[in-house]
Amino acid sequence: MEGKMPVLAATDPNTDVGTVIEEGEFGYWCESNDSEKFVKLMNRFSDYSGRHKMGENAYQFLINHYDVSRTYQIIISHVS
Repeated sequence: MEGKMPVLAATDPNTDVGTVIEEGEFGYWCESNDSEKFVKLMNRFSDYSGRHKMGENAYQFLINHYDVSRTYQIIISHVS
């Protein structure tokens, strides 16, 4: 995300990472045991001209949601 690259995640279905990635429009997700879908998603990246936009979305999502100072403020607001 920091490198402004789109994300391809193959994860456990019990995590919300895939939803976050897809709703943030910065990549694709599939369950880790679905190798056929993983290959299809990899191929989609190679054919998709919007990769640059997805990469920009990834970077903005990182800044907006995972910035250290923002995270610190969220934690402090819950502790205070």
